[in-house]
Amino acid sequence: MQSVLVCFLAVLCYAHANKFIDGLVEVHSSIRGNFKYLGKTLAPLKYSKELESLAHVWTATCRMVRPFDSRLNNLGSSVITCPHYRSLKHEWRTRMSMEARAFNPATGQCVGSPCEHYREVVQPNNTEFGCATKRCLISKPKMMFIRLSVCLYRAERQSVTTSSIAISTWTPSTSTSTTKAPMVTGITSEESAIKSEKLNTSLKFLLIDNSTLMEEGENIEDADDENEDDEEGEEEEEEEEEEEDMAKGAKKLANLSLTLFSSLFFAMLLLS
Repeated sequence: MQSVLVCFLAVLCYAHANKFIDGLVEVHSSIRGNFKYLGKTLAPLKYSKELESLAHVWTATCRMVRPFDSRLNNLGSSVITCPHYRSLKHEWRTRMSMEARAFNPATGQCVGSPCEHYREVVQPNNTEFGCATKRCLISKPKMMFIRLSVCLYRAERQSVTTSSIAISTWTPSTSTSTTKAPMVTGITSEESAIKSEKLNTSLKFLLIDNSTLMEEGENIEDADDENEDDEEGEEEEEEEEEEEDMAKGAKKLANLSLTLFSSLFFAMLLLS
């Protein structure tokens, strides 16, 4: 009977964790689907269970710095944290909306503020990603639980061996984002390779049509401005959905617990 209850609780925890992952997949799909490269929509990122497992290796440390693991070499990464009581999906959406304004699609550079998380999502040569989250207890700036989220990205081809990491941390007063290593930038197209045009791979984005992508960048900014008024409403809806899901889960758990304890009670009566 005890093992049944343990299995049930494990299933609940797994479903709860999957909810966070589903939210991150939704954010990645939305951001990448609204970005165009050379006038065309980017191919969607494929979700990788292998990269998810590697992301779990990272989150298990409850640290934002990249662990020393050779399997993480040549992988791009984004690390975002938020208080456990906040919506992780909304935190990612807010971060992406802010960074989209700082991203210059003509150069692949961040202008005025960091944009590494957004740049990883819209990197054209990234083909796969996988994410993991974990609730961690921190002591600074004060003792509290946070939700640590890590997403790893794999490119179809890599021209350099350095890896990239974007970290976003939360504090009560402000949010900061720092880059630990240069971004792994893309490979020139076949047409550009024939013409022997080479880009600086440590700083430049993929070769892109400036006029086309600048226009797309302006469209993204306009869309972000229009959506700003809806963000508060979306956050409230997400919080209501989370509260409703938690209430349903608690009710199901209570009903199952009552059934299990009743069965245990009758079993004890029969044995006595």
